[in-house]
Amino acid sequence: MMVENDGVCFKAALKMLSRNGFVLKIFLFLLLISDIASGQAADSCNAITASMHYTVRSVSIKGRFVPDVLQQKTEQIIGVGTLFDPARLGPAQEEIRTALVSSEQNFFMRFVKQSSSVLYIYTKVCPVVTDSTSGQVSVEIFPYYLRVDLVSIGDNILPIPRSARPVFFTQVPPILRITSPIAGFYNDRNYGPAIFVRTNTDLLHVLGKPSGRKDNGLWHLNFGLQIRKSLSESFNDIGTGFELNRSDFNVKNLGWSLGGYYGHQSLPLGKEESTRNVFGVNVGMTGIRRLLVFSKYAVNAGFRYSRNDFGNQARQFVSERGLRIAFIGDSRIGQGMSRFGIYFDDNFPKNFDSGTSYQRLSSNLGYNTVIGKEHNNIDMEVLAGGGLSWGNVPLYNQFWSGNGARNFMYESLSGMANQGYSPGPSVRSLGENEGGMRNPSGYLQGGSAYWHINLNLSIPIRAWSRPLIPDIVISETARRRSTLRSALKGVVETTKNAIISDLIDNDSLPDNEETEKIADNIVNRDIRPTINFLADRANVYAIKPVALFDMARLYNDGNSKTWYAAGAGLQVIIINARLQAGYMHTLSPASDHHKGNFFVKLTVSDFY
Repeated sequence: MMVENDGVCFKAALKMLSRNGFVLKIFLFLLLISDIASGQAADSCNAITASMHYTVRSVSIKGRFVPDVLQQKTEQIIGVGTLFDPARLGPAQEEIRTALVSSEQNFFMRFVKQSSSVLYIYTKVCPVVTDSTSGQVSVEIFPYYLRVDLVSIGDNILPIPRSARPVFFTQVPPILRITSPIAGFYNDRNYGPAIFVRTNTDLLHVLGKPSGRKDNGLWHLNFGLQIRKSLSESFNDIGTGFELNRSDFNVKNLGWSLGGYYGHQSLPLGKEESTRNVFGVNVGMTGIRRLLVFSKYAVNAGFRYSRNDFGNQARQFVSERGLRIAFIGDSRIGQGMSRFGIYFDDNFPKNFDSGTSYQRLSSNLGYNTVIGKEHNNIDMEVLAGGGLSWGNVPLYNQFWSGNGARNFMYESLSGMANQGYSPGPSVRSLGENEGGMRNPSGYLQGGSAYWHINLNLSIPIRAWSRPLIPDIVISETARRRSTLRSALKGVVETTKNAIISDLIDNDSLPDNEETEKIADNIVNRDIRPTINFLADRANVYAIKPVALFDMARLYNDGNSKTWYAAGAGLQVIIINARLQAGYMHTLSPASDHHKGNFFVKLTVSDFY
């Protein structure tokens, strides 16, 4: 097994693992483990020796987008058609290891995804037994490659798509490498069935590895596009924008970003439709120094101009200017991750009835944790939120209850999807923006304040899941049994020593106990819990039934309306696909008893 450093990627967490000296030490240390592990795993297949005079029938590399040149070279090293010799396995593994590391280093996403990675290669040699053949073996080489995000730590903890199968990025079709697409399907009772696509292209690194200044990899000019289109209604949500950012943030420095965007939305609003065209600019800062209870946080502010068209009965056109500020922070609590967001915006309608400004304040608090031991555990997710507004708020910016396409816990910490205010309380038994209140004239409108609580409990079924890190035995003696999982967790202490060296050598901190405490905090806060979770709890696939509960209240003009809803669904994670599907039924109020909502969200990411 070996740890490979993503250089500038890990530098975003602390500038601590980008030094060649550290990479070389870890490489040599874990290369020794890898060589010891070769051919010693607890598998009867690997008992074949050179003296048995078996002939190599086939060689296969269990990765994605394996280059033909690498496949042919590996076959030559092991010797397809010649007598099997275990001594050739080590050079073959080293050839694959070199190709994987080179591919990772020359792939532009290395500079976008701030991460570190662990690589382990396991070889399986088995006799080929058929009616027509004998004395032959097949050689299967299994590289396990695990990327660990060190900035958006939640990406490792939350049950999102992941796979330990390595990708040879240089062979990935260019359109996938350049756009990094995320695609999927969405459905609810108000918006209808819909498809969505989201892409992100770093224009500075679109051709591959940056050149020139050594810190060029820290600069990004991202171009994003997102489209969500209903297949049965006229609704759509289209957005595009540019963002220039510098990802060099650590315990001393903040990262920053500057961008502009355009969006067109045609969304349901109660029983009507609201159309908006909006232009905006945004500035942001991102940091990893502990701030109150947050270990990662993002602060964003922006200005926007919008043109709003709403109301079927009494159509209105309103143009307005608005100022917005948002704060989002991530932190660890126990075995899980928590996220808090608070949003404020001040709006100035130009041709609305009152002509005065209005303000909105909203917040979200989410927590995801696991209950139980190892991979057979319950996922519990709680999301709560609230908001209020004051002034004469137009219909299109009032709070509406219903199901929503946005998932607060799973979006990027500093992504645009998490920078806007909450549209209202989450009630998944209703369609998107469907729930409102009747005014004295009987007209349906939104609310001026709200709160909500949502609970998901995912129940494990052992036979329907598979661990991300297999329980492969690296070595075994009478006193000690070493597995791939224990070796992965053992990397933490080596990482701590590297952090201390980097703080002393590159950040000019003294060689004393205080610097060691800083390294301890970094390891215990981010690295150790992340590695332990991935080794002991993460699954490469899991299918879990889910119990769902919602409670929410909407206020307006001294009146209020409360919803209670319950239902069940299914959570499916298979490699790079995530499916959330279920049915929620309104228990209260009585006027909404007939309302139920079948919702689906299928997301496929990391096509490569």
